[in-house]
Formats: sequence, C-alpha cells, structure tokens
Amino acid sequence: TANRPIAGRVISIDAEAQTITVRLAGGPEVEYNAASARLMDADGMLDLEQLKENDRVMLGVTNDKDADGRVVLRRLMRR
Repeated sequence: TANRPIAGRVISIDAEAQTITVRLAGGPEVEYNAASARLMDADGMLDLEQLKENDRVMLGVTNDKDADGRVVLRRLMRR
C-alpha cells in the first residue's frame, strides 16, 4: 500500500529512463518509475546515479502508475 515503507534491494538502475528495479523483501522484482522521487540516505539527498546494485533501500510508493504500468516511486531511503 502507498503509506507503508517497503524494504528491498536494488537490482538495477536505469538513470536515462529514470527507473529502478528492486527485489522486494517478499521476493518479487518490481520496476519503479523514479523520475519524481526523493532519493536520500543518512548523508542527505542522492541522485539516481549514486545508487548501486545490492543497495538496501526502503521505498515509499504512490498509488499511481506511469504509462508503461510502473509504480511511481515517491521516495527512496538507502540504508
């Protein structure tokens, strides 16, 4: 749901397409639209390019999907 943080691990990042694929704690891999997301870690704001594969993240999602059916990411916190 949109208000509960989702734990996962980064599988891949496509900075050009502004998408990120995350393996969720429950198992499935989900591709998110990160174009308007706030990305951060303990040191402050991040750019999509600063994320790395296998980073552990907490996701905040919206109820919206983009034209390609990807869930729109609201925020991402790298742990």
